[in-house]
Amino acid sequence: MELYVKNIPTPQTIAPSQARYRALFHQSPEAIYLCDVQTRRLIEANVAFLNMLGYAKDEVDNLTLDDFLAHDAAETDQDLNRTLETGEMHVRERLWRRKDGVLLHVEVTWNVIRQDDGYIVFGVGRDISERKRREQELGERGDEFAALFETSRDLAEYKDREQVLDAILGRAIKLLHAPSVGVFLYNAAEDVLELAASKGIAPPAGSKQLLGEGLVGFVAQQRQPCVVPDYRRWEHRVEQYEGMPFSASVGVPMLHRGELVGVLVVSEVGDTSRVFTDAETRLLELFGSQAASAVSNANLFEQIIRGRERLKHLSHQLLQTQELERRYLARELHDGIGQMLTALEVNLQLVRRAPHSPKANDILDESLDSIKETLEQVRELSLELHPSVLDDMGLVAALEWFLETRVARAGLETSLIADPAEIRFAPELEITCFRIAQEALTNAVRHAHAHHLTIELRRVADKNVRDDSKMQQPEQDLETLPAYLEMIIRDDGIGFDVMTAREWAAHGTSLGLIGMQERAQLMGGTLELHSTPGNGTQVRAYFPTSMT
Repeated sequence: MELYVKNIPTPQTIAPSQARYRALFHQSPEAIYLCDVQTRRLIEANVAFLNMLGYAKDEVDNLTLDDFLAHDAAETDQDLNRTLETGEMHVRERLWRRKDGVLLHVEVTWNVIRQDDGYIVFGVGRDISERKRREQELGERGDEFAALFETSRDLAEYKDREQVLDAILGRAIKLLHAPSVGVFLYNAAEDVLELAASKGIAPPAGSKQLLGEGLVGFVAQQRQPCVVPDYRRWEHRVEQYEGMPFSASVGVPMLHRGELVGVLVVSEVGDTSRVFTDAETRLLELFGSQAASAVSNANLFEQIIRGRERLKHLSHQLLQTQELERRYLARELHDGIGQMLTALEVNLQLVRRAPHSPKANDILDESLDSIKETLEQVRELSLELHPSVLDDMGLVAALEWFLETRVARAGLETSLIADPAEIRFAPELEITCFRIAQEALTNAVRHAHAHHLTIELRRVADKNVRDDSKMQQPEQDLETLPAYLEMIIRDDGIGFDVMTAREWAAHGTSLGLIGMQERAQLMGGTLELHSTPGNGTQVRAYFPTSMT
């Protein structure tokens, strides 16, 4: 019988194998340990194991499985018995406990090796704490995105701003499970934030906060979230919130396309151990962006509705104006020009019948006077429809003509300031300015009970400039200015309440203001109306000359 002695280990072959095993064991990046099943004590552990759990090499002999396995001993025994019964290698995720008490997620591969005097557990551990953390973050992000998707879908269903605000409040409470929430919207005209909607304990509706003031103002100014552990003890709280039981609070900006729409604030009430986490703050910030888009869309929808109503009123006004102009033309032609032509016809027939009558010359003289008067009426009527002086001489001359022939006749003192006096612009801009001035001056004559009317017309570099000294530019720079045309109409009459006038205009009661604003907007300009009862009225219009 042939013996294969070459496969039998010899002292010469065992020594190098043990050396290679020792090198692999200690140099492995994975945490490796050997443990006696009976005593549960560690027999040996490599450097990676010691580093992972924070132990020194001389502490290994005193370690047991129960020192670093975070689950209970009964579960450990169950795993060992199952391995002894099957003889198979097992892979499971386990919690290991470091020496300092920190728990680690570890993927463990282990098997049981039989020896003459018992069993040894051979285990290899890989730290997967970072992977588990990322999985948890992904799970949280998934939950966040699911909640935000549901929220976005709900907010998209509403067009009315009040409904949108109510939905925002409900969703904010549901997302962060807090009892108090408020939405402050930014009022750009006053540069303040106003409480537009709230649930739970909140300041009175319409409460205002300045930029940089309190939690709301700070978030709006910085455009960054802000978490306050306890608002009652926060050194920057505002006086109007004194006595209110807000504790843990978080505020986030509501931004839409980089523009501030408002601030969303969520608060706990009364004593609480809660502190809003970074994840909750991030979730609320994302929701705040969605809320801002929803509010902006609702505002645009309201503007569209108002625009349609305004267009409806303007269309009605246009039809009325056309009908009034036709009636006016018909009356002027019939009562004025028509009657004069009829009288002229009668006179000419008399002369024809008796050309040598002594009265023939008188009749002809009377007829010539009628012809002159008729021509004057035709001229006046033509100027009413479109003043030719506007085309021939420009805006300044047309305004002078209107002041002299229409305003001065009503007994008012007038003045026109034009800088420069020969200012000319595109025909479309000049007719727009003339019609706005015509409407403003006509309103002043009819309703203002004024004594003096002034028109100022000038070219300015910046429409925001108010100081007259800054408006005047050297003559040589006029052609190079990125200029605006500014027109101001002032009267010293009784004035009126602008807000009331705007409400009337919105309901179609007073369409002259809407007409002036529409004319200005069509030329890329703006129109401002300033008036208070007893202090006269000022209409200020700006037009970019680059649009002409």
